[in-house]
Amino acid sequence: MDQANSHSPPSTFFPALSIQQPWAELVLLGKKSIEVRTWSTPYRGLLLIHTGQRGDDELAQELGWPHLYKGGYVGAVMLHDLTEFDPTSWETLRRGHLSFGDMPARAQAWWFSGALRFEMPVAGRGELGVFTPPENLHQVLAQRLQHAISLARNS
Repeated sequence: MDQANSHSPPSTFFPALSIQQPWAELVLLGKKSIEVRTWSTPYRGLLLIHTGQRGDDELAQELGWPHLYKGGYVGAVMLHDLTEFDPTSWETLRRGHLSFGDMPARAQAWWFSGALRFEMPVAGRGELGVFTPPENLHQVLAQRLQHAISLARNS
């Protein structure tokens, strides 16, 4: 997939975004409400969260999560807005994005809320950018999402 298409909203099903662990776990726990990306998307709405095969295992261990799931879909969030960081907002919003280093060039704040965790992850490959999961996973992802929504409503 070329870089231009990878940032376009998908035309079918719910789109997904790959986030490395332990960042995906922090999003699902509601402790990370801002995802930092150096690119933008016109899409707003429900985003499935996919965890990549790679992650920061040392940080996950330090956080007490030595066995986080990798390589599939683990939940969903609402993407409400994207804003461009400036040096002041980078520092002011650090508790939301949890990035330790300096602000990357062209850094975008992806504003998340309403995290939902799937009871059971769904194994599957991710892609760069906002992407549509493979069609053979649509039914099981829709079922897991509906179940997560039901659990959230009843809690």
